[in-house]
Amino acid sequence: MTTAPRSGLPGWARKLIGYGIFVAIAAGFGIYASYTNAKDAAVGECLQGQSGKADSYKRADCTKPEASFKVAGIVEDQSEFTVQLGLSNVCEPFPTAKSVYWEGKKGGKGRVLCLEPVTH
Repeated sequence: MTTAPRSGLPGWARKLIGYGIFVAIAAGFGIYASYTNAKDAAVGECLQGQSGKADSYKRADCTKPEASFKVAGIVEDQSEFTVQLGLSNVCEPFPTAKSVYWEGKKGGKGRVLCLEPVTH
């Protein structure tokens, strides 16, 4: 009985390469999600979305028509409750801001993005 010669990589090497590809794809999705999400946006960055619908905000290229807001300022350590009820005018130092976006731990403190409309 003769056996055909084996060609290619050993099984453990194929598995290792497969895991590496999986990790690279997962990391790529993570990087993409963090870029498109409004979380951790900085002053000067633009967002697209609807005012009043916090979950709809995503980062956008400021030169594109879908960019609807630009981060005019950020105020840290703000209560979600206080911001949602409008009990504090946290964006007063940023007179061009017309909308607010709060992000943080639900029911706790977080930061407010003071948003101004983008004019194209």
